Amino acid sequence: MPGSTYVEDQENKENKSWGCAYHGDDGHFFCSGSVKPYGPTYTAGDTIGCYL
Repeated sequence: MPGSTYVEDQENKENKSWGCAYHGDDGHFFCSGSVKPYGPTYTAGDTIGCYL
């Protein structure tokens, strides 16, 4: 995503936590400081699923 940067805050460092996310508004996947185009967007009224 143009203009976006990853910021690791103190809480993440202390807890050694990490996370990945898919942003439905722009279709990008965010993980470990990287941003990549990934899939289609979604909006209000769409049905989405989540596999854990």
